[in-house]
Amino acid sequence: MPIQHKHAYPQVELRLRQLLSAGDWNALPPYFSGLSVAQFRAAGPLLASLMAGQLAAEDYWALTRIMVRYHSRAFLVTLLKAAVSGKVSFDNQEFAFFCKSISQNAVDVEKAFSCLFPVFGDDPQSIIRLFTLLEVAEEQQRVRLLLRQDGDAAFYVLFHTLNYLEHDRPFLLRTVKFLIQKQDERSYNFASLLTSHFGLDEVKAVFSLHVEPYQLAWLQGSFEAFRKALKR
Repeated sequence: MPIQHKHAYPQVELRLRQLLSAGDWNALPPYFSGLSVAQFRAAGPLLASLMAGQLAAEDYWALTRIMVRYHSRAFLVTLLKAAVSGKVSFDNQEFAFFCKSISQNAVDVEKAFSCLFPVFGDDPQSIIRLFTLLEVAEEQQRVRLLLRQDGDAAFYVLFHTLNYLEHDRPFLLRTVKFLIQKQDERSYNFASLLTSHFGLDEVKAVFSLHVEPYQLAWLQGSFEAFRKALKR
């Protein structure tokens, strides 16, 4: 894809390279504003590719902050996906600054969480770190974000998060219904676990996974035990 953009608009690529090499990042938004619609669409992915290939991680996130502030819809997902595929480091202060800069926009937070989940989603503590960076503290928002993802770590964090909502029975029932409707074995097993844990007798589904009450506390305290339970 970037190769196609390169051949279509060589002058755009040349100018982007010049601005990146010069470190003249604040000139990028006005430059993009002067492009035609077709050039703008082509230049976004091209910029992302050049950034991932040329910039140090701290510079990548500093420039990402500038471009997302300029035009979030055009650059947020493009630059995040380029960072993930280009293995840009997330362990620096500029990445934290970027996350904070979008934390008050719920739509941007949702998009960022989804794009970054492949990097942070294998480990429960990494997921919690991502929530902290994006300043997602409210439990229902965490649940909504996690339900859109897959993986044992996401379910484990979801399990712990739902404990803070144990008195909101309608919300718990909606969560279990959503999991059942995903129609995959792991989600179905997790729905069974939640039904037992919260005593949701209103759920009429027939589950193959049965967890004894004494086992539930053990599953909460051990990620490995939790993973094994979901795969029964």
